[in-house]
Amino acid sequence: MSSQNAPTNFQIAISGALATCAHDLVATPIDVIKQRMQIHGSKFRRISECIIGVYRREGFRAFFISYPTTVLMNIPYTSIHFITYETCKHILRDKSGKFEEAHQPWKHIVAYAIAGATGAAFSNPFDVVKTTLQTQGHFGTRYRGLIDAMIHIYKLSGWRGFLKGITPRMLFCAPSAAITWTSYEYVKYLLRTS
Repeated sequence: MSSQNAPTNFQIAISGALATCAHDLVATPIDVIKQRMQIHGSKFRRISECIIGVYRREGFRAFFISYPTTVLMNIPYTSIHFITYETCKHILRDKSGKFEEAHQPWKHIVAYAIAGATGAAFSNPFDVVKTTLQTQGHFGTRYRGLIDAMIHIYKLSGWRGFLKGITPRMLFCAPSAAITWTSYEYVKYLLRTS
């Protein structure tokens, strides 16, 4: 691909944001079901039972009430993730000024782990709101949406409420990003050199 046909940073950002919106449209209802089945005291044993139970008690809207929050969480997560990764690549470059002369997986592992943890930390407040919205029916509470849930979290726990679960989330996202993206980079390297 010539540089003349290469996409601009704006085009890349818009493409990423639209891809996130499409992904989250499919993933959000599935995440709602997962959250409802994982929560302490859940009465749901099977997926079908959960879907029917949530629909009967809360309606179709319950599966998508956290969609705007999920998008607001994932777009900054991804942006911060890749900005951090590129910064780490710059810091980890070798004496020749290149990130890798030969493929060195440890550099990718370190860069992507830091990127995953950083993205998770910055987007954690939206993850707290998303989980609050997705599990609201279990606790008998009802929120109208993002702002209503944010007000509830703040009234209950102050600003600290938006940091709940930040360490486990970072501990989940760091190895997840490191393993996924290092594998991706390694396969790219193998295909390039074979």
